[in-house]
Amino acid sequence: MSNEPIESQNPIDSQNQEAISGSSNRTQVTLSKSGLMKVGGFFLFVLLGVGGFFIFSSMKADARFTEALTLCEALDASGITFAEDGQSLNFDDTGDEDLFGGDFSDLECIIEELSAPSTVMDRMLNTTSNMGVQDAEWDGISVSWTYHPDRGLDAYFEIVK
Repeated sequence: MSNEPIESQNPIDSQNQEAISGSSNRTQVTLSKSGLMKVGGFFLFVLLGVGGFFIFSSMKADARFTEALTLCEALDASGITFAEDGQSLNFDDTGDEDLFGGDFSDLECIIEELSAPSTVMDRMLNTTSNMGVQDAEWDGISVSWTYHPDRGLDAYFEIVK
């Protein structure tokens, strides 16, 4: 035991305590940076994963409409609206009162390139204005259409999953 009074040991203890606190603060800062880096890394991983998922999903998108429109040389044809995701297609035919619209030969070509059964075109050609909305489905493609002499035949194609 030391013969020094206890009071004289306080400065040494408080220096040690400050040294311990100081190193504790450094450790805490280091842990905070480390934790922050881990959190940042986790969010980067999630962001890359989600981005990769969407890229992969878009690569798997059905390209049959794009291919049909390309083969029919109808990508920019009048009366055809093609969705950005490539999964739907709208054909707006000209009628007696429609000044603008698609050419029926484009619709015939598209249906042929989509390998629709011949009954689909037969049904379209025999649709009257009294029949309302008609529809057909084949090989994961759905089409619905209406006909009116004033507006012509309008058809909506969609990839169904």
